[in-house]
Amino acid sequence: MSEKEEIKQELESSEEKLSAADALKEYAEEEQAAAEASEASDDKKDKEKDSKKKKHARTPEAEKERALKSVKRRKKFKYGTLAAVITVVVIAIVVAINMICGMLDSRYNWNIDLTSKGLYQIDDQTVDFLHKLNDDIKVTVLANESYFLEDANLKVLAETLTRFKTESNGHISVEYIDANKNPEAISVYKKNYSGDLQSGDVVISKGDLVRVIGMSNSGYRTNGPSTYMFNKETSMDYQTYQQTTSLSFVGEQSLVSALMGVTDLNPVTVGMIDMTAGTAIYDQMDT
Repeated sequence: MSEKEEIKQELESSEEKLSAADALKEYAEEEQAAAEASEASDDKKDKEKDSKKKKHARTPEAEKERALKSVKRRKKFKYGTLAAVITVVVIAIVVAINMICGMLDSRYNWNIDLTSKGLYQIDDQTVDFLHKLNDDIKVTVLANESYFLEDANLKVLAETLTRFKTESNGHISVEYIDANKNPEAISVYKKNYSGDLQSGDVVISKGDLVRVIGMSNSGYRTNGPSTYMFNKETSMDYQTYQQTTSLSFVGEQSLVSALMGVTDLNPVTVGMIDMTAGTAIYDQMDT
């Protein structure tokens, strides 16, 4: 090999070595940059962790505030639960008292009469008579109960019947029947009562014994009952020529008379005299 070729070969070899050195240097620089980037990332993460730790650090002040909040939450829950329990207990007591009063009222009739004339009271002698009843007696009203309860003037009749039922210790039963819708109910009493029956009448019965009390003495009935629940009176003011009508309740006396009529096996005929325009009118009834 000539000297010229040897020099050329050495130059080529030197260039290859130089290229390899440059490549190695470039690789080293890339590795160093990657290492620096990784270190920077780790530093950032460490800083974030330190920041979070500092944020959630349990300083004495933070612990005190946390404890106060916990106590407040417990008190709020405690008082809220206690209030709910007290409310439930009070409601239960009110419901129980209402039920007990309802049962006692149906048994002993604790209604208070606040009317000026004592419309819902019954006489002590009537109470004594009812307490001594030994026979079972049925009272049938030929009308719906709502007919009386919804009318302020007629309500006294339903209340009085309830009082009679209560004071009789179970010997008197009361039933309301719509005579117009149940005509067969009237036919049952027709066997033992020859008089006229109509809606609103009160039938007192014990076996074959039947007594009937009319609603009021207003109107004309050819063969109606002789006693009534209400007494209708009409008066005339001759100065103003105005007519006044009053309705008074006489049902207690009529009921007692009818009850005596179906419980007394030996009724006595009583004569009653009324004066109308100076003329005596004689009426008789069995008691």
